[in-house]
Amino acid sequence: MPAIRVLLCWAILSACGFAQDIPFPFERFSNPPRPDEAAQAQEDTLKHIVAVHPESADAWTDFGWRLYKNGHYGECEYAMGEARKVAPADPYVLWLSGLASYAMGHYADAHTYLWQMWKDNRTYPETVDIGMTYDLLGRIALHDRDLFTAAYFFSKAAEEQHDNWQVEFLLGITEWYRQQYGASFDAFERARALRPKDALVLDYYAWARAAADERDYARAQALATALDKPAPAGRDFAPTLAAIDAALKADPENALTYELEGRVLQSKGDTDGAIKALRRAVALDPKAAGPPYMLAKTLLATGSIDARIEAKELLIRSVALAPGYWEGDEIAPNGHLLAQMFADEGSYERAQDLLDWLDRQQDQEASK
Repeated sequence: MPAIRVLLCWAILSACGFAQDIPFPFERFSNPPRPDEAAQAQEDTLKHIVAVHPESADAWTDFGWRLYKNGHYGECEYAMGEARKVAPADPYVLWLSGLASYAMGHYADAHTYLWQMWKDNRTYPETVDIGMTYDLLGRIALHDRDLFTAAYFFSKAAEEQHDNWQVEFLLGITEWYRQQYGASFDAFERARALRPKDALVLDYYAWARAAADERDYARAQALATALDKPAPAGRDFAPTLAAIDAALKADPENALTYELEGRVLQSKGDTDGAIKALRRAVALDPKAAGPPYMLAKTLLATGSIDARIEAKELLIRSVALAPGYWEGDEIAPNGHLLAQMFADEGSYERAQDLLDWLDRQQDQEASK
């Protein structure tokens, strides 16, 4: 049976995608506040001041901060552009410029200003929140797929903000992509301690728990082999299944968590339980290619003729949904399994046609 660590690696990546599909648990700027009358009056007063003193960096930054606090991020970005004309190296000007650009989704500009502020200064004024700076630099790096940099800045942010579950969550995501499963699990565990009832945190914690348990078991096996000792007697699936149960209680409609449950139960040898969980995953997310593929594999393992018929239908569905589906280092395992079924039935031409079609699909994807 394939190691679940490899299966999990595929599953969590397909679950959260890469870069733009990463499940940011909380965006600081997605719901800007509406200023009350007093805040709007302050904004109007500061607007008058910059009109009278356009040469003053302090006037522009005071105005920019109020615009930022009022949720007027585009106007804040403009105001900080004016402030940089007067004080281009001022750390507070650069910091607020970075915040405004990030809020507007201008990540390259945000990186430029925040990076300059961070690298050019050994100390920072009280107006600069360095923990927030590390957080945003980590988010930008993760968005840009710069995983090493993202992990560094999220780690720094966590040192500054001990109760920030969002930072720990994103550090967990980053370390997973870097295949640092132990560090990923530790980060998700800290996020769970801070948000023990959060469905998103519990879901990803369950995936990390499963990967960490598999890693520990694989290490124990390797050590036993190296020392010429008996292999571990068995595996304790209880911690992973408990984490899955908690995630499903928090979000009982999460298809991916049911898929994880099916994968773990299959590794545990509970075929009936795995089939039940995977059927639930297929029903909850009919557009996902993973659950029907995993269900087909589990059904085939039963050796039943009826199960084989259903497995073929599931594989056809999975391949149609995602011909470029991948798992670990294997591309299109759903298609290859279906082709093998065709060949086993004597339909060699149909099997070859499918394999040729899969190759064309991969070539088209690679050329994009």
